[in-house]
Order: sequence, then C-alpha cells, then structure tokens
Amino acid sequence: IDQVTALPEGTKLQILAPVIRGKKGEHAKVFEDARRSGSVRVRVDGNLYDLSETIDLDKNKKHRIEIVVDRLVMKPEIRRRLTDSIETASSLTGGLVTVDLPAEGRELTFSQNYSCEDCGVNGTLLSNWRYSNQYFRATYICPQCKKKVRVAVRFKKYFDRLDTRKTVTRITEDEQPVLIQNGLE
Repeated sequence: IDQVTALPEGTKLQILAPVIRGKKGEHAKVFEDARRSGSVRVRVDGNLYDLSETIDLDKNKKHRIEIVVDRLVMKPEIRRRLTDSIETASSLTGGLVTVDLPAEGRELTFSQNYSCEDCGVNGTLLSNWRYSNQYFRATYICPQCKKKVRVAVRFKKYFDRLDTRKTVTRITEDEQPVLIQNGLE
C-alpha cells in the first residue's frame, strides 16, 4: 500500500483482481459471479467491458480476466479506501492484486504469497531462506511455467521504528535478475 500511496497526487489508477490468468474457456460463470457480487466492470485480455453487456470469449484461446474492484484518483485522504480495495481484490484472487496506471501505460503487480503472476500457482521454495548483508533471501519457482523469483526482505531498526523492505526479482533464463517489486511493506 505504501508503494501505491507514494504515487503523485492526481494519478489515476484502477485496482484489479486477476481472477483468470492464461486459461482457456468462455468463463461465463466468472462474469456471472462478478455481476452478483456487485462488480460493474471487467478487463478481458486488456479491453474494458461493462458487466451489463454480453461478453463472448473464444473457448479455445487463453484469456486473462481481471475484475475492476475500484477506480481512484490519488489524494492524501484516500488511504483507507485504497486499503479496502486492495484487500477486496486480494480476497478474490487468493493474494494477487494488479494496480493499473492507465496514463503511464504500466501496471504494478503485488502478491501476498509468492504466487506466479502469469499462472497464479503458488511458488515452490527452491532455496531455503538465507541471511546475508541485512537481507533474508529465498528463491521460488513456479511448478507450471518454471519461472524463478528471488525474494529479499530487509529489516532495518531505527530508534523509533522498524522498516521492512521487500524486493521481488524475476530470474530470467540466462540468470539475469529483473526487478518486479521494490518497496516498503
């Protein structure tokens, strides 16, 4: 939440719950469940749809379906609503949340349980948590797509507080790290 609240004032953002990631099918039940739960919009394969309209999908293609939980404009007094929206999105997906920044053309993906952002499958611990240079580090691998992610958590104690900084880095096939998430918890 701190990483999102650090965005400049006036930034438009959408809180998305990626309920389907790379699965084939028409997913009519997903749309119906979203309608019944009170959702108004959904993003399918990058396109926004109103849930009042009929959405036809090719059952033989893989799709990405994200429920639009909330649309916000960044302001100092919005923290409580932002927290509630992120918790709602997280509960719909089992811990995965996407924050879409349409004006910048980028997205921030957050995971509570080190799940693969493409498959949604929880990662398997590849190396045990180790401590070195003020960081606890571990490497996870997705059992489906075999992507590796390195998680590093740093605790720094000050006189009046304890700061926690988590860094999530994807490891590419040539073992080069690519930063996914960096910020205070």
